[in-house]
Amino acid sequence: MLYLTDRPETMAAFLPRGVHWQPQSLSGLSAADQALWRTFGSEQLYSATSPAPLFPDRRLVLIDDAEASQFDAAMAALKQGVELPDGLICLALAGKRHRGQRARPWTALRGNLHLTAHYRIDAPAPHVETGLTLLPAIASASAIAEATHGRAPVGIKWVNDILIRDRKVSGVLTSTHVQGERVERAIFGIGINVAAAPSIEPTPFVPAAGSLAEYDVSVPTVLDALIGQLDSLVAQLKEGGSSSLFPRYRALADFIDREVSIWPESCDDWRSASPLLSGRVIDLLPDLSLVIEGQSEPVRRGRMAYQLA
Repeated sequence: MLYLTDRPETMAAFLPRGVHWQPQSLSGLSAADQALWRTFGSEQLYSATSPAPLFPDRRLVLIDDAEASQFDAAMAALKQGVELPDGLICLALAGKRHRGQRARPWTALRGNLHLTAHYRIDAPAPHVETGLTLLPAIASASAIAEATHGRAPVGIKWVNDILIRDRKVSGVLTSTHVQGERVERAIFGIGINVAAAPSIEPTPFVPAAGSLAEYDVSVPTVLDALIGQLDSLVAQLKEGGSSSLFPRYRALADFIDREVSIWPESCDDWRSASPLLSGRVIDLLPDLSLVIEGQSEPVRRGRMAYQLA
C-alpha cells in the first residue's frame, strides 16, 4: 500500500507504527500514480509504504487542506479515463467546496474527517443499486459505533443522515460509473464531525449539528474503523447484493416508529414550501420506501424531517 501526502508533519499519526514519510519526486512514481497525485495533490509530495493484504495496490492520499472537493475530483478523473486504484482512499483534514446531497454545502472544519473512497464493483446494476445507497451510511454509523466502543447512540435518518441524539454528525454521498447494465465503479463521500460541530442555520431537516468530541476519539481512529467497514461492506454487497445490507441498515434506522414530515426531495427553501405529508413511520421496505401510518402507498422519495418535541 502506498501513502501519499503533501504535509507529513500533520499526517504522521495516519501511518502504521514504524513507517515514516520520505520526500518523493513525482517522476519517481509510476505513470498511474503520477496521474493520481495530479488529480488530488499539490506540488509538495511525500510517500510511505506498508503492506495491505486485502488491497495490495491500495493508495491513501492524505491532503492537509484540499483546494476542492476530492469527491468531485474523483468523479472527474473517472470521466477523463484516469485509472483510479481499487480501494483508493482520499482524506482531507480541511478543505474548500465540499458538498453533500444535491450539491448542498458541507462545512469542512479541521479536526473532522472528510473522506472519498473508490471501489471497483463490476456487478449487475439491479443487484447492487439500492445497496450502494445504503452502504456509506451503514459504514459511517458503524465506524462511529466502533470507534466510540458503542458509547455513541448513533442512528440513520432516512435516507442517509447519520445522527447522535437528533444532531447530524455525518453525511454521505454515492456516485457510480455504469457501463451498459453493470455498475463498474463506485465513489463514496463521507464526512464525519469528529472534533467539532459546524455552526449551521437550523432547518427542519437538520435542526442541529453534532460531533464526536465528547467521546474523545481521533480522526485516525475513526478513519481506520471507517476503512474497515467500507472494505467489508463492499465485499458483502458484491457477493450478496443489496438485500444482504438491508438488515444492517434497518437495525440502524432511527426513524421507524417516529413522527415525521416528508418534504419534496428538492426542497431547500423550506420557509416557502409545505411538507407533502406527515405521520408515523411504521415500517421500512427493502427498496427503502417508507410505510407511513394513514398513507395508502409507500413513500419512495422526499426529504425527511423529524417532528421534535
